[in-house]
Amino acid sequence: MNTYQKQRAKEISLIQQRIQEQQIRLKWSRSEILAQQEKKLRDLLSHAKKNSSWHRARLAAFDVENFKLEQLTRNGLNVNLFFAACSAN
Repeated sequence: MNTYQKQRAKEISLIQQRIQEQQIRLKWSRSEILAQQEKKLRDLLSHAKKNSSWHRARLAAFDVENFKLEQLTRNGLNVNLFFAACSAN
């Protein structure tokens, strides 16, 4: 088996694994989906706060570890961002 064939076999295996993972997600309940979305949101906010001085300043007032999707309502987010911006100054 040459290098190309080995790499192709490896990629096919990874794709098959991802397909199985996605098939499992198709059976998730609404609460499981929301929990995953919140986890990914917190991961994203943590990354932004850690790696960007601009985001760090604006997210300083946020409790990133306990941030909930409910806080992303149009008015809720705007109010939260306003207070965060004011407290950063």
